[in-house]
Amino acid sequence: MAVARLAPGEAAPPWVAGPFVSITRTAEETSVVCEESSVPAGVRADRGWRALQIEGPLPLSATGIAAEVTSLLATAGISVFMVATFDTDYVLVKSERFDAACEALRAAGHAVPDAAPSFTITQGAQRQSFADDVRDGLRAQPKHLSPWYFYDALGSALFGAICELPEYYVTRAETEILSHRGADIARAFGAIDRLIELGSGSCRKTALLLEPLLQHNPRMRFVPVDIDPSALHGCARDLQTRFPALRIDAVSGDYRDAARLVPRGGRSAGLFLGSSIGNLDLESAVAMLREVRSMLATGDLFLLGADLRKPKEILEPAYDDSLGVTAAFNKNLLARINRELGGTFDLAAFDHRAFFNDSESRIEMHLVSRARQSVRIESLGMTVEFEHDETIHTENSYKYTESGLRQLAARAGFEAAQIWTDSKQRFADVLCVAAGAPARRAA
Repeated sequence: MAVARLAPGEAAPPWVAGPFVSITRTAEETSVVCEESSVPAGVRADRGWRALQIEGPLPLSATGIAAEVTSLLATAGISVFMVATFDTDYVLVKSERFDAACEALRAAGHAVPDAAPSFTITQGAQRQSFADDVRDGLRAQPKHLSPWYFYDALGSALFGAICELPEYYVTRAETEILSHRGADIARAFGAIDRLIELGSGSCRKTALLLEPLLQHNPRMRFVPVDIDPSALHGCARDLQTRFPALRIDAVSGDYRDAARLVPRGGRSAGLFLGSSIGNLDLESAVAMLREVRSMLATGDLFLLGADLRKPKEILEPAYDDSLGVTAAFNKNLLARINRELGGTFDLAAFDHRAFFNDSESRIEMHLVSRARQSVRIESLGMTVEFEHDETIHTENSYKYTESGLRQLAARAGFEAAQIWTDSKQRFADVLCVAAGAPARRAA
């Protein structure tokens, strides 16, 4: 839940919706209590609350009930926010103190049932807005846009389709590794308190690890971090159908900021599946993994996925498929600018181009202007000029060697304890141990 503050007299905006909404208007302010995932990032709000309902209906003349509950929690050092309705009261407690609040109430003789399978989503602060990044990227020479912005709801759906394409081997290769080695990875992780996944997406591959991990600790929490909140909701829905007791505390934000977005808490392990580490150049990859290292205690484990270097005859079709799905995925960046920023891009006036840059060991994706043209972006108050064949660089995907992955882990403060590859040696999952303690090696 979140408690948001709006201007005095402000009408409820469209995002004020959901199964629980409380609106209070005074001369000084308008306050809204609703699901945290509904509140846009730029709205002033106190986030990260969970609600306990006092069983009702209670007569309006009843006295002392809410006071007793709040007094017990105050004695336990737990702050609360109260919401009253005609029939009952709701006690909001910060998520990190929710279990302690339940235990304090039970110890005083109150009946507090075990919490239902839960899903919470926290909206993290953005590094920079989509609008600012578009403005900066299209003013630069050469022009560029960040691949993080591929993943709105439509982009995430298109990427899901890419993963099914015959040319795109990445998902099948890593699924093979996790299917065959999931039990070994879970055994190495052991009875962790929480599993943190960066760039979680649909979480389809994650499910291959959750089953053996939950056998080690059925109360383990899953903390997926993804820039697309719709993907997090879909991930939670699918996983809690398969694992009904799984608690999911999702974070919507840039996984490069995971150390700031995810608070420390309990024995943790991390995942960064897929090949997203390849979107970063070497120094940026080292910096991001150092951030991950700062979240973990010495000896904690982190599983890193990476695409391996291979002939361009295999690489290039994976990023330029015969059906044109990857082209649509790339062009959706322009469509998103049109939808969200009032852009006037003609998608037919740009071509998708993907090629392997051998000297940099990376796939590059570009959008290529088919003619000299001008594009207006109303929300930014700017007109962008394109020459014929000028490109917007939208993505890099660096390809690694096993020795390069070991060096990357070492520079970031990890030891590569084990590297698993698929049967065709196309993809690798690296079991990294936070340096400072002897490496725990899986079978």
